[in-house]
Amino acid sequence: MKKTGIVISVLLLAIGFAAKTATLMIDGNSKILTDLNDFVVYFSNVIVDGESDPSLINDSKNQFIFSSDTLISSGDSQEFQYTIRNDSTQYDAEVSVECVPNSVIDISLSNNMPNSYIEAGSEQDGIITIEATDDNPDITEFTCTLNVTAIERTEAGGSKILPEVMYVSTTYPEAIWEYKEDITNIVIQDEMNAITDAAYSFDISANEDGSVMAYMVENSDQPGTYTTYIQGDGGFALGEDGSDFFREFSQLVTIEGLEYLDTSNTTSLESFFRDCVSLESVDVSHFNTSKVETFYNMFSHCDKIVTADISSFDFSSAENISGMFEYCYALEEIDFGSSTTPNLISTYQLFYHCESLKRVDISNLDTSDVLDMSAMFSYCRSLESIDLSNFVTTSVNDMSNMFYHCESMANLDISSFDTSSVLNMTDMFRDCNVLENLNFSNAVFSSVESHTYMFHNVETELSILAKDEEAASWLEERLAEDDITGTVTVAG
Repeated sequence: MKKTGIVISVLLLAIGFAAKTATLMIDGNSKILTDLNDFVVYFSNVIVDGESDPSLINDSKNQFIFSSDTLISSGDSQEFQYTIRNDSTQYDAEVSVECVPNSVIDISLSNNMPNSYIEAGSEQDGIITIEATDDNPDITEFTCTLNVTAIERTEAGGSKILPEVMYVSTTYPEAIWEYKEDITNIVIQDEMNAITDAAYSFDISANEDGSVMAYMVENSDQPGTYTTYIQGDGGFALGEDGSDFFREFSQLVTIEGLEYLDTSNTTSLESFFRDCVSLESVDVSHFNTSKVETFYNMFSHCDKIVTADISSFDFSSAENISGMFEYCYALEEIDFGSSTTPNLISTYQLFYHCESLKRVDISNLDTSDVLDMSAMFSYCRSLESIDLSNFVTTSVNDMSNMFYHCESMANLDISSFDTSSVLNMTDMFRDCNVLENLNFSNAVFSSVESHTYMFHNVETELSILAKDEEAASWLEERLAEDDITGTVTVAG
């Protein structure tokens, strides 16, 4: 690294006091307006007595004011925390905060900022504590200065810290979610550009500071419906919980600009696009899912989506992918890519009612800790074949309805399946009416408690390969119960 030699001194805070009332004003602007236009440092949050209140920061993000009437007796104190954010990509920041009283007073001030070096794309908290050293203190002003030195990096810095969008839920009634049934198109933009003729505009930033704005423009060809523009400087980020964000946008046909949506700190994408029944396509190839633990129902009831490219998804933190594509009636193919899934425990109804699904690549799923595979491929009516040779099912206890209504599958090789822990096989192959060959040659059934209609409505002469005589006898009993004609052979 090399220093640029540019130092900016900025008035950070001036504290004006009247008797028993303290007013703290922070006025800092640390943006270099020379050729270093990449270097931007500003206040992103204020926490007063443990409560976050970013509304205290002014529109320029260089000032906030708060008042206190708690400094009455000796030992009374007022504490606030400020966050300084470095949005640069090429410059780190060396910062210091100096607070100097304007006269001798009965108050002490301490300023603690653990790290004075703020790397590009990161932030640092500081805490200022004001304490009365006498009863009825003579409260006066303090002037504090933020000194910033830009330090050019020899390597590329971190990504710009994007403003977060507010958390929503299925019951959230405000902003664009109040109109979610009237929005046909969403365009995410990485520049702030107010749309003055919008029918509605909303601040949807988590900090309610205008850093993420939404503008709804009425569609001229379809009055009463809207195209919504969501803007953030550089885009915007989901918080830790991204659940339900576009859920039940029932007229939404297109989403543009998802590459400007940062999901790198998100742990839940549960029901993210759920019930977007008109959505025809979606590009999620830029999603960073390295921290996502649950994808439960992410695309559930996206009735018209034909393809969804998730091959770039990182599933390394995923525990639950249950129902991820359930009721995606038009989905024709899916590829889970090369990511490993060491934490996966549930694949329940993963492709339930994916009735047009013809190609599935889930060969890299680590299923060794999965407990529930019930209805995983149920109603995959068009699926003719599937490679399950890498599946480890040692922990699975429920395989009920797993292949129910797989009506196009003539051959099924599940010779890799260890069924020693399985309790429920009810309807497992029910209505697989063209199934001719079933390789079940590693299965034992000693733990199975429920198995009704296991082969119900298999209409072919079914040939099953079994592990041993005991397994063969058990399978023959199941065929007889369902009045199915078939032959069970012990693997040689």
